[in-house]
Amino acid sequence: AGRKIGDRVRITGIGGSANYRIVGVTVVPSVGDPQALADVAVFTAAGLARVGDASGGFIFVVRVARGSDHAAILQRLRGIGGPNSPPVAAALPAEIDRVRQIDGLPIALALFVVAVALAAVGFALVTTVRRRRHDLAILKTLGFARRQVRATVAWQATTVTGIGLVVGIPLGLIVGRFVWVAVADELGVSSDPTWPVLGVAVLIPVSLLAVNLVAAVPAARAARTRPAVVLRSE
Repeated sequence: AGRKIGDRVRITGIGGSANYRIVGVTVVPSVGDPQALADVAVFTAAGLARVGDASGGFIFVVRVARGSDHAAILQRLRGIGGPNSPPVAAALPAEIDRVRQIDGLPIALALFVVAVALAAVGFALVTTVRRRRHDLAILKTLGFARRQVRATVAWQATTVTGIGLVVGIPLGLIVGRFVWVAVADELGVSSDPTWPVLGVAVLIPVSLLAVNLVAAVPAARAARTRPAVVLRSE
């Protein structure tokens, strides 16, 4: 509603309208029908009666200790809430349930992007080796061994990947944080950040290893360059 604690709002009910002051912020667990986390207000029974709604009452959310007498506990609660208050299980809010249903989507999307990135790096290396045959032939003529040619291609792949990690990781964290804050605010849940330090630490060496494995094929092809044939054709 775009209001804060201390603001006054006008509420219309089945029996009229009344002004109320916002005194706090709360998250109400959904009991029974699915209920949006950020789409609820809590009144006292007397306050709700001011707008003609006399259905206000108590909802108890309890956690029963292990080994407790459930029947005795329910009997006590019914003594407070009335005999027509059967116990119901707390339902997961619809928004949270939808978010959980797409838990695997970010992982699948990340794997797809990784596959596309590796294919792009591999294609770029193959193209580079083909375009730089003349330079590689000169290097071999000057004394480059095969392992040095392979190392040249590997360093190119490592450099490209390193630049992508230096730019992509901070950018991804910033954009991801911004998007999550927007989603969390809409749902009415906590938007406290959690930084995947371990994931980032593992991502860097794994990315470098993967791209060097992809680079092994064009590097081996470059190492087999025959200077005499290439230079003569040039």
